Amino acid sequence: MSQPSAPGSNRRRDNESPPHEPVQEVLLALGVRPETVSRLPELDALWQEIRRVGRQYPDLSLEEEPPPAAERPGVGTSAATPPEVRARFENDLDRAYRLGMPLARETLAALDEHEIRPELAGYDRAALQAGLTDLEDLYESGSWRGADGATLRGYVDRVQERHPWRTAVAPPRRGEVPRIVDVLRRVPPATLRPVTKTRNRFVLGILVRIGLYMIRRNPGLTDVTGTADSTGTRG
Repeated sequence: MSQPSAPGSNRRRDNESPPHEPVQEVLLALGVRPETVSRLPELDALWQEIRRVGRQYPDLSLEEEPPPAAERPGVGTSAATPPEVRARFENDLDRAYRLGMPLARETLAALDEHEIRPELAGYDRAALQAGLTDLEDLYESGSWRGADGATLRGYVDRVQERHPWRTAVAPPRRGEVPRIVDVLRRVPPATLRPVTKTRNRFVLGILVRIGLYMIRRNPGLTDVTGTADSTGTRG
């Protein structure tokens, strides 16, 4: 497996504007391509718009719970979703996929390069890879186009059932904490300052171990799927 890239490679130069979010700095420190990382704000904006449309038009909602009636247009009527709204919704989904899939693929590859396992945060590496492949197949098939929100949720649920990516949170292996420290030392000091002002490897190592221990005690800290209750370890 290739060695982590040298500090400063695959990242912005010091005289360039800082990224929009701290998570972008961490992704850059991992070695994810700057052009991929730079699209993260657009991806977030697209997702917020997709959720907003789903709250207004229940048939396009990707949420399990129906949106409050107060957020729907034409409350008390059975007005169908306008075709132009559905078209924009599908365009946003298409764009979100085209931005999100490379980001997910490159992040997994960067973690592999640094030999840092997603299992430290409670995610199964093989299941994530297989799930992404299934989502790629679904996208390429085009069968998602014209589907309502419930059907789209069903597609994702079936992928997760086939490849359950939440798993027991694993303790770090030998050398894994120092490799995480290597990544953190590539992150600009201003980004880490809310957590620590030090760049000392020993202190950062202690903080990483504490953070990983907290995740093992409370797997929900890293859960974005709502499935952590039965998968985490304690102690």
